[in-house]
Formats: sequence, structure tokens, C-alpha cells
Amino acid sequence: MMMKKHICTWISAAIICTTLCGTLPVSAEQAAETHAENPAEASDSCGENLTWNFDSESGTLTISGSGEMDFHGEYYAPWANLRGRIHAVSLPDGLTKIDTNAFAELRNLESVTIPESVTEIGACAFYDCTSLDEIRISDRITKVGEEILTGTAWLDSQPDGVVYLGNIAVGYHGNMPQQTEIEIRLGTTVLAENLFYAQENLCACTLPDGIIEIPEGCFSLCTALNKITIPDSVERVEDAFQNVVLPADDFGVMYVGKWAVGCNNSVDRKS
Repeated sequence: MMMKKHICTWISAAIICTTLCGTLPVSAEQAAETHAENPAEASDSCGENLTWNFDSESGTLTISGSGEMDFHGEYYAPWANLRGRIHAVSLPDGLTKIDTNAFAELRNLESVTIPESVTEIGACAFYDCTSLDEIRISDRITKVGEEILTGTAWLDSQPDGVVYLGNIAVGYHGNMPQQTEIEIRLGTTVLAENLFYAQENLCACTLPDGIIEIPEGCFSLCTALNKITIPDSVERVEDAFQNVVLPADDFGVMYVGKWAVGCNNSVDRKS
């Protein structure tokens, strides 16, 4: 299964192209036309039971309602054409999921509070929000996409090493030294997708009790990885070990704890 590692870079490139060429993708163009008659205040749906409203006087984007945010597979949020004018975002208690790229490139956004009702944050949700330096979040998050805070002032201010946001390991900051062994800190219950993707200097990792899922791409292309310790609390292992060679049994099957995660083709298998 191909990884989505470069989705945020693709989105950013597409937006740059939009700026230079003067064209918008269909969804954003339609949104611009819909709200052209009333640019001071724009609104629409952003999920089955969610609506959004933008007030130009305050620069506030307000999401109202409950349930999952859903852009129906579109790369752009319906307010993408307003991103340069949005200075604040208000999210309701009752929102359960923030969709992929929801608030990407809101470069005037300085802080955000994610309500306790939210359990899932999609990939690149706050990607390239360059002024964002304060994030308030609960410990009820159970699933996080890749690069949710890449390009933010908050992430850039973090010390080198694994970066944590509450109970979430969201990424790795800085250049990883050779022969790195990582022990994820106690209290961490969520690993972001592609957490250590292509970290070729990672050789060992220990996960704490409380981790429920090892998500897609978490250790993929970690070519030096040869040891990983996982707790009994793990209930799901996604496609997390692409192009990783771990110790295997006599039949070439690689195991992480009780989980079969792939095949080691270098093993001389028994017939």
C-alpha cells in the first residue's frame, strides 16, 4: 500500500500554483463563487451535522454543530479561499473529528482549542499554520494523522527528539543521530501516522503500556530498526513496517510481539 507521506507537500505546491496561475481547484472555486455576493460573511456545511461561518469583521471561522467534519474527499476545506483572512477558529463541543487539511495554511492563526469531544485529527490538519504557537487539547484523542503540526511555530520551538502533544506522540523534531534508541514516554497512548517514517537511524524503540494502535507507516522505511518492544495493550497493528527487516521465525515471518507484520526474505525457510 502506498504511503501518503507527501500529501501535505502536494497540497502546498497546489496552492502555490493556484496563486501564480490564478485558478482554483473546483471545490474552492465553487465556494468563492457561492460567497462572492456576501464576502463579509460566508457559511456552508462541513459535515452531516456541521456548518461553518466566517465573520470578516472579527476574522473568526466558527464551526457549529456536532459529529465528524467531512469534506467528502476534497483536498481543500470549503473555507480555503478565505485562509488569508482567518485569524481565529472556534470549534464546538460535540465535534468528533477534524478532517484532513482542515486548517492548513491559516498563517494568521495563533492559537486553537480542540474540544474534549474530538477523538480524531486528520493528516495535515494545521499544516503550515506558521503563527500557531498555542494548542490546547484533551487526552481523549485516539487517532492522529501525519504531520498535523508541521510548519507551525509551536513545532519549530520544540527541542530535538520525539515531540509530544498531551498524550500524543506527533512527530520527531530535528535530525535523528545514528544508532538512536527511543523509549516513548509513559502516558503516551496515541502514535501519529508515519511517526518515524524513513528515520533511517532509528535502531530500537520501546512503546509504553496504554498504546492501543501502531498506525500506518509508523516505522516504515526505518531500515536500521532491528528491535521494537510493544505492550500487551496494543489491539491493532496497521501497515506500519514497510521495508523494515526484523528478526523472523524459521518460516521467515516477522513478529512484533504477537503480531505478524511481514516476511523476512533473507531467512532460509523450512519447507
